[in-house]
Amino acid sequence: MKQINFLVLFIVTMALVLFALENTATATIQVIPGTVFDAPLCIELIVAMGIGATIAWLFSVWTGIQNAIAGVGKNKQIQNLKRQVTELSIQVDDRNKILTSSHSTASVIDVESEEKSNQS
Repeated sequence: MKQINFLVLFIVTMALVLFALENTATATIQVIPGTVFDAPLCIELIVAMGIGATIAWLFSVWTGIQNAIAGVGKNKQIQNLKRQVTELSIQVDDRNKILTSSHSTASVIDVESEEKSNQS
């Protein structure tokens, strides 16, 4: 993956260099009314691309922070659900033990009553 990232970065950089070599004519930019800049077109576009890349990076960082915050909440929720599953499985085991012991008691009583009825 690093090689692909390097290749993409290299191609974009080479395209910018070729663009800069071909576009050296000056252009006028008015950023704020009354403020005018005269600079080569290639420099102006490279600066604009840099500002765009910085804004994209800031957005990416902000999204990462939001995902990290959401992940912490999800981890807490997962831990609570795991705890609930453990508690419920313990309750089910306890109820199964009670049912098993009541069935064995009932079967002993059934056997004793059958023996008494056979003796009569």
